[in-house]
Amino acid sequence: MIERRGPSRWRRRLALSVAAVVVPLLAVELVLRVAAREQAPIRLAQLDEVLANDPRAQFLELVVPDGETFWRLAPGVRLEQDRRPFFGLVSNRQGLREEREIAAAKAPGEQRILCLGDSCTFGYLLRAEESWVAAVERRLQAQFPATPIECINAGVPGWTLFQGWRFLETRAAALHPDLVVLNFGWNENVSWDGSSDFDSHRRLQAQQPPAWLAGCAIARQLWKLRGLEQPADGKRPRVAPEEFGELLERCRATTRALGAELVVIVGGARFNLPEPGAKRTINEYQKRQYDFGATLKLTGGSEPAVVDGVGVALVLARTLKVEELFLDQTHPSAKLNEAVAEVLAARLTPWLKGRGAK
Repeated sequence: MIERRGPSRWRRRLALSVAAVVVPLLAVELVLRVAAREQAPIRLAQLDEVLANDPRAQFLELVVPDGETFWRLAPGVRLEQDRRPFFGLVSNRQGLREEREIAAAKAPGEQRILCLGDSCTFGYLLRAEESWVAAVERRLQAQFPATPIECINAGVPGWTLFQGWRFLETRAAALHPDLVVLNFGWNENVSWDGSSDFDSHRRLQAQQPPAWLAGCAIARQLWKLRGLEQPADGKRPRVAPEEFGELLERCRATTRALGAELVVIVGGARFNLPEPGAKRTINEYQKRQYDFGATLKLTGGSEPAVVDGVGVALVLARTLKVEELFLDQTHPSAKLNEAVAEVLAARLTPWLKGRGAK
């Protein structure tokens, strides 16, 4: 008589086979979640190396990894006033250098100006209210008291225009900007590992598991093995001048897609202040911004939508010491920020009037 194997026996064998695979995987998953240390992603790890033994290393406590922009300000950070170089208000809960949260919906008639940049926009070594972003908001709000005007400080130290463009592509729509102001040009020429921000972004994206696997520690470790090719040797900058020009065009296209308009600030630095009688000098990134800005025009305005921050600094240098204009080689003082804000506010006045601001 042939013994028939019932379905319950097959189920037991199947269950044992599944368990033999699943249980070890679960054990590995638990070990990775408990013991595996999450490594800082590409670029943020390099920033850690760049700032080693530097007072600015404090900045690493104030940022979190970001899959698009490499890093962003951690939400809701406020430091003691006596800390340096970062102190006081750093970010609101949205990771913006704003005292209040930016509402999801705009108030009736509200005009929003999104200000993107690096540490010069953030207001490095200054209080939040001393940034040019806060200064221009004060001027415009005083000029148009019946119109809500929000100038949003989305500046992040260490950012390049590439990171600003990725912010425009991924986060700007939620802020509903009517105008975007770009202020970059000081971190692009830095070389960290011989690869560009474009290359690092592609590698970082390749290391991101699909959304449905993002919560799995095993998947995260496996995907990190992707995109690990060594960057090319050499001193290739994070963003080359020709790439900078390309990114300006990309920002123009993205801004238009958002239904907003665009302004560029060409920031100045100490090297732009020549000795008496010497010729004014600008670097390749500043030149690209001047050329690009000459092609921009705001609705209702007659002048190019570019603010000559170098020219502003040169005018002030006639009566002020360089130490009163720049806190170091590139970061503007509160006085210089006020002067730049005055020029920007004048450039935006016809635009706001054309939009019914009162």
